[in-house]
Amino acid sequence: MATILVIEDEFPIRELICELLKIEDYDVIEAENGRQGLARAKEALPDLIICDVMMPDLDGYQVLTELQRQAETVTIPFIFLTAKGTTQDIRQGMKLGADDYLIKPFNSDDLLDAVATRLRKRQTASAAWQKARAETPQDLEILLGRSAEAQPQGRASELLSEADQHLLADLETALAENQLTLYYQPQFNLKTLKLTGCEALLRWFHPQRGAVSPGLFIPLAEKSDLILSLGEWVVEQALTQWRRWRDSGLGEVRIAVNLSARQLRQPQFIPWLLRALEAEAIPPQAVEVELTETTLVENVSQSSEQLQALKRRGIWIAIDDFGTGYSSLSYLQQFSFDVLKIDRCFVQNVAQNNTNMILTQAMIDMAHHLNIRVLAEGVETLEEFQFLKQGGCDELQGYLFSPALAPEVFTEKLQNGFSLPQGIV
Repeated sequence: MATILVIEDEFPIRELICELLKIEDYDVIEAENGRQGLARAKEALPDLIICDVMMPDLDGYQVLTELQRQAETVTIPFIFLTAKGTTQDIRQGMKLGADDYLIKPFNSDDLLDAVATRLRKRQTASAAWQKARAETPQDLEILLGRSAEAQPQGRASELLSEADQHLLADLETALAENQLTLYYQPQFNLKTLKLTGCEALLRWFHPQRGAVSPGLFIPLAEKSDLILSLGEWVVEQALTQWRRWRDSGLGEVRIAVNLSARQLRQPQFIPWLLRALEAEAIPPQAVEVELTETTLVENVSQSSEQLQALKRRGIWIAIDDFGTGYSSLSYLQQFSFDVLKIDRCFVQNVAQNNTNMILTQAMIDMAHHLNIRVLAEGVETLEEFQFLKQGGCDELQGYLFSPALAPEVFTEKLQNGFSLPQGIV
């Protein structure tokens, strides 16, 4: 399991964060000040660092600056904790190389989602590095001094730990005992501000653990055949909910579901999906399947055939987390997508971060030239919304408009209408 270093001078906050992480079976290292944290980071080389900004003697900015100077620590993902959520503070941290910000007070879901996201992106980068290493000519590898052998292996190559095995067994029980549910995050047209669809997101409420982060249990399920049963359950539940909305006269909202690599590789998947659509009398164009770049890379030719078969039947295809993998542009050549979803890491502070601004605008323009609609994920501020609207982005989803909602809450919103955020007309 990943090792996380928590640098926080306020004991109650540090204790709470460490307890939450330990419940999720992370290995946790604590540091009560910046100097102690810096020493432990260099000694342990953790997989992720969570660090408070305001600390006596050596603050979070100084800790990050020093880590960025060291070759062995420069690539460690870094999340700032701060009570000062101004644009200037966040911009300063991002310029120094921080990967994310959590503004106090935050809840456990915010913390665990941020941690899982950064660890997943680190694992993706590690996989890309391993791929590049495999393709490196032998003579060049000799010139590099075979330093590649010092790089950490991704968790996908490891056997499941005892803790992971227990969590996987609990997940299998959860599937059988109805501990799982789907939440739905609405998606809106940026020009009309009208609801265009929703994304079905899996949630697990464990009787003892409480809410378990999808960033923990979904990657774990993908290492076993349980992801196939889990994936079928998600699709079936989403289609059933869509039919209920339609039968209640609440319209035909496009619904997006996420597919795993294992699902896509199953020869019987498409026939099964078409039978499920037919059983609920749902038109194929009401459904969108979302795939990440890591899903597509596992078998490009087979993935292409499966996606073409889905498109021929009218099902929408979206590429999720675009730009976070290592072959993003090549996928646009090889696959025919309907929707490109810009990852939150590009959207965050896009109105202030010049690099994010350039990259996001380039993705929007490129997708439109290819007749692909663009949806921005994780839109949380009015400034981000204004930039995306002016930049021609088609759709958005994010906390600015609405978090993911329980089915009954989403249904109520369909009946009474979604309210617009303050400042948006």
